[in-house]
Amino acid sequence: MNSLIDFFERLLTNFTWSRLTFTFVLLFLLISAIFAYEAYTQHFALERLDKQVKIFDQLVTLSEKLNLEENDKVLNESFKSLVAGFNSQVNYKSYVGVDGASLTTRYSFPEWFTKSIYILFPWLVLSFFLVVTMTSGRASAMGGIMFVSSFFLLIGLILPSFKETPWVMKWAYPWGAMIISVFLIVIFDRRKKGI
Repeated sequence: MNSLIDFFERLLTNFTWSRLTFTFVLLFLLISAIFAYEAYTQHFALERLDKQVKIFDQLVTLSEKLNLEENDKVLNESFKSLVAGFNSQVNYKSYVGVDGASLTTRYSFPEWFTKSIYILFPWLVLSFFLVVTMTSGRASAMGGIMFVSSFFLLIGLILPSFKETPWVMKWAYPWGAMIISVFLIVIFDRRKKGI
């Protein structure tokens, strides 16, 4: 625990871009692992559903003891909601609910978020590659990558989603923009140095 506190203290007092990049990559991997674990096992969602079932069971028991017939409608609606929640966990892509209404996934992210992840991923790979391989000039390289990637992120968020051909926004635009940008920077740098 002490070494973790020392790491963050050094990040603030002895700032370097490599430490900051390492921290962001580590946090990204940790958050991705938690989302992957939840998507694969549905542990947290099923725990929440289990607690709701226990509360519902207590409500039914209490309703039977008090002989409250007007609560049958409320209990019936609660039961339908629990069954719909369970069905969404069993088949979370899409399903037809208890009342026949089509429900969508609980695990869908907003479109701007998924577009941002796809657009920024090549730049994250490039920055990781540069941090590992460069010995000097990391700060200016990281600053340039952040500037150029934010420019392409804004353009990508403005572009349409291409729902008929999703590979355009998920793969062609992000990787193409990064590769073409790196190619142009290398050509400009060579001309500047006279090589």
